[in-house]
Amino acid sequence: MAVRPALVVQPADDDPVGRLGDWLTAAGLQLDIRNAERGDALPDTLDEHSALVVLGGGMGAADD
Repeated sequence: MAVRPALVVQPADDDPVGRLGDWLTAAGLQLDIRNAERGDALPDTLDEHSALVVLGGGMGAADD
Protein backbone atom coordinates (compact mmCIF):
# COMPACT_ATOMS: atom_id res chain seq x y z
CA MET A 1 0.00 0.00 0.00
CA ALA A 2 1.40 3.38 -1.01
CA VAL A 3 1.76 6.05 1.63
CA ARG A 4 -0.64 8.91 1.01
CA PRO A 5 0.81 12.39 1.60
CA ALA A 6 -0.69 15.02 3.86
CA LEU A 7 -2.26 17.88 1.93
CA VAL A 8 -0.91 21.23 3.16
CA VAL A 9 -2.80 24.33 2.02
CA GLN A 10 -0.58 27.41 2.19
CA PRO A 11 -2.68 30.58 1.70
CA ALA A 12 0.24 32.96 1.12
CA ASP A 13 3.88 32.95 0.03
CA ASP A 14 4.94 34.84 3.15
CA ASP A 15 3.54 32.17 5.50
CA PRO A 16 5.27 28.92 4.47
CA VAL A 17 5.00 25.57 6.23
CA GLY A 18 8.47 26.15 7.79
CA ARG A 19 9.28 24.28 10.99
CA LEU A 20 5.89 22.58 11.04
CA GLY A 21 6.84 20.93 7.75
CA ASP A 22 10.17 19.87 9.22
CA TRP A 23 8.41 18.27 12.20
CA LEU A 24 5.82 16.52 10.04
CA THR A 25 8.39 15.08 7.65
CA ALA A 26 10.60 14.03 10.58
CA ALA A 27 7.55 12.14 11.89
CA GLY A 28 7.40 10.27 8.58
CA LEU A 29 4.74 12.19 6.65
CA GLN A 30 5.14 13.15 3.03
CA LEU A 31 3.75 16.61 2.25
CA ASP A 32 1.79 17.77 -0.78
CA ILE A 33 2.00 21.56 -0.41
CA ARG A 34 -0.47 23.63 -2.44
CA ASN A 35 0.02 27.40 -2.55
CA ALA A 36 -3.30 29.22 -2.91
CA GLU A 37 -1.66 32.58 -3.65
CA ARG A 38 0.06 31.05 -6.69
CA GLY A 39 -3.18 29.43 -7.83
CA ASP A 40 -2.27 25.81 -7.11
CA ALA A 41 -5.30 23.60 -7.67
CA LEU A 42 -6.90 21.88 -4.70
CA PRO A 43 -8.23 18.34 -5.05
CA ASP A 44 -11.97 17.72 -5.14
CA THR A 45 -11.63 15.07 -2.43
CA LEU A 46 -9.06 14.01 0.14
CA ASP A 47 -9.12 10.39 -1.06
CA GLU A 48 -5.45 10.58 -2.14
CA HIS A 49 -4.30 12.21 1.12
CA SER A 50 -3.84 10.96 4.68
CA ALA A 51 -4.37 14.30 6.41
CA LEU A 52 -5.22 17.96 5.84
CA VAL A 53 -3.25 20.91 7.23
CA VAL A 54 -4.45 24.44 6.52
CA LEU A 55 -1.93 27.14 7.38
CA GLY A 56 -2.81 30.63 8.52
CA GLY A 57 -2.04 33.87 6.75
CA GLY A 58 -0.88 37.36 7.47
CA MET A 59 -4.00 38.31 9.39
CA GLY A 60 -3.94 39.27 13.03
CA ALA A 61 -6.40 39.62 15.89
CA ALA A 62 -6.45 43.42 15.56
CA ASP A 63 -7.02 43.45 11.77
CA ASP A 64 -10.35 44.59 10.35
